[in-house]
Amino acid sequence: MKGILLREKDNFRLAIRSINDIDFTEERCAEIITEFTSNQIFISELADPNNNSKARFVELYNSASEPLLLNGWKLLRYTNDNIEVSSTIDLSGFTIEGESTLIISPNAMEFEKVYGFQPDMAVGVNSPADSNGDDNLQLVDPLGTVIDVFGVVGEDGSNTNHEFEDGRAVRNVKVKEANPIYTFDEWRIFNDTGGQGTTKETKNAPEDFTPGIRN
Repeated sequence: MKGILLREKDNFRLAIRSINDIDFTEERCAEIITEFTSNQIFISELADPNNNSKARFVELYNSASEPLLLNGWKLLRYTNDNIEVSSTIDLSGFTIEGESTLIISPNAMEFEKVYGFQPDMAVGVNSPADSNGDDNLQLVDPLGTVIDVFGVVGEDGSNTNHEFEDGRAVRNVKVKEANPIYTFDEWRIFNDTGGQGTTKETKNAPEDFTPGIRN
């Protein structure tokens, strides 16, 4: 590198005259990539306990053996029959370990009181983790691609096969990959007034829920 040494009172700096004054001959450092996509991250449990709405949560699961950094990932909520996003959770800065879960709670203090351990991520009320059971969720990767869904955007979940009001929706253990199209057969759903195929059986926290356990 060549340049002109300049002095401003007691401060010195080196100024180049043009790009030709810099000649880097060694290999440059590899670009550090912090945003990844995967179809092995998906929604594995949604909770709306009948006895305690403050104990709601969303569980994400990584079925791969290696961890995945969630920079740029988002979880979206479409309330009732809305076709525009109602609220968003930015998952940047979090990592899901291989074959492990990420638990998101809208009330971290109540979650710990009820389930006995702290959630991985604390968010606010009216967020995607605070659904009352008739909303629709999308998991979106850093490229803006919908990787996984629960429910049907534009359709209120009440009295349908994607209602988990006063209950839970849990992904079948045979599911190993995300699905951008809601597929009822991939879920076990419990509720108070759901549609055909769901189980009309309310669920109470903590005994009827398994945050952090894929079963």
